[in-house]
Amino acid sequence: QTYATFVRIVSFTNITVPSHVWNELEPIKHNDEKVKQYGINYMVEMCKKILDSGINTLHFYTFNLERSVTAITEKLNSYYAVTTDKEIMLSKRSRSYNSLSGLTGNFSTLNEHRHLKGQHSQSQWDLNSSSNASMKEFPWENSKCGYLRRKQETVRPIFWANRQQSYLTRTAHWDEFPNGRWGDSRSPAYGEFLDHHLFRNNRLTADFRTKMWGNQLNSIQDIYNVFISYLNNKISQLPWCNQQIGEETLTFLLEPLKLLNSFGFLTINSQPQVNGAPSTDPVVGWGDNNGYVYQKAYLEFFCSKQNCEKLLSIIKEDKDGKYGSLSYQAINCSQKLVTNADINNVNAVTWGVFSNCEILQPTIVDPQSFIAWKDEAFSLWTTMWQSIYEKDSKSFNLIEDIKENWFLVNIVENDYINGNIFAPFIQLFEDDKNSKHIQNVFKSAIKSQQKMWCCSSYTKCISPAITANNPVDLNILNLENECKLDLNDDNNNDKNNDDD
Repeated sequence: QTYATFVRIVSFTNITVPSHVWNELEPIKHNDEKVKQYGINYMVEMCKKILDSGINTLHFYTFNLERSVTAITEKLNSYYAVTTDKEIMLSKRSRSYNSLSGLTGNFSTLNEHRHLKGQHSQSQWDLNSSSNASMKEFPWENSKCGYLRRKQETVRPIFWANRQQSYLTRTAHWDEFPNGRWGDSRSPAYGEFLDHHLFRNNRLTADFRTKMWGNQLNSIQDIYNVFISYLNNKISQLPWCNQQIGEETLTFLLEPLKLLNSFGFLTINSQPQVNGAPSTDPVVGWGDNNGYVYQKAYLEFFCSKQNCEKLLSIIKEDKDGKYGSLSYQAINCSQKLVTNADINNVNAVTWGVFSNCEILQPTIVDPQSFIAWKDEAFSLWTTMWQSIYEKDSKSFNLIEDIKENWFLVNIVENDYINGNIFAPFIQLFEDDKNSKHIQNVFKSAIKSQQKMWCCSSYTKCISPAITANNPVDLNILNLENECKLDLNDDNNNDKNNDDD
């Protein structure tokens, strides 16, 4: 049904999968529709060989996901029905002559008629056909195909944005999936994080990971450089990011993220602020046409305890009210959670407004889910990266120190119109010799987002005070006062009537 489900079943059953299957799935593993179609066509070819060898009956287990089995049987019926020698095969397989177009229950018996000349090759399956491409229904990659129970899923935590297959695996046992709202945030039950499936792909061998992340780490700066190399597209992935860098990051966040990583704020997830972008926008758009989408700026990163304390103290000691719209959560490997948010509340960070539809909120920040994600995020330091080095080597110990002592932090800028998620970092780096350049990079990124994705350019509220630096159209104010007079002064209306 999906790549994650396939991997999970393989691991449970300990079966051996031919290497060519893994290789053929590799380029399409993130497209659930193509994975599903690959499985259907692969099974059709397998069933043909079984039937043509003289076996008369096939028994399918659907696991209550009957659509794929129905598609397989329909393809087989169509394949064997087109023949002029039907009677020959009918006499050979008369016991299993049943049409499967009306498939019911969890299994079915199959009758076929005759093998057509020639074989269907993988090229005939046309896995890359544009007709198979699915619309971007939500900000996260559409992974519902094949999961009947996921059909109504419309909400996910943002934390797995770059590890969507892991999210599917850890939630595969859920009986119901969030629809419309996340629901009770106090009891999300995530399955155990299993790392063995990470290495099914030949590309994730120890040698491959060593080439990406380095034979030897001599200092913490070497780790910073690995993250920057990922942003510069010099390496294909990080343990927490097994997908390509998103277009919105490349367009509006690339330079600020490089700066943050150079200072030891190792970013693994982010999104820009968006105020009313068309749902058809090629960078941030999703959902039906003729809609508008919104995002709160989001940052997620690892940082040292010292950097975490400095950053959060700036936000906490907010004397001028500059950071009142920022919410944060910080947690370490030993479950020490620091936050200014209610841990029982869910914060929608992406939403959309569409015709004839209630507001959709497909991406959320949920404190309880963040705690579950924390276990996986810190484990990836060990399972994916530290494991390629010898125990007690300098490289091994550098990563061990990060895993044991650093914090995983997320920040949400709740003001999606005029907010600046980078503001506390500007203050944090103000004593750096390149502080002006740093400030310009962050401010430029925010301005470009506001310019690109603001349906209006108003700045919070128009002050009643008129100053030389903030001119206001007097005609607008006079009209506003005139309206107030007409609406509120009943005596004025009576006086005018008496005069008449």
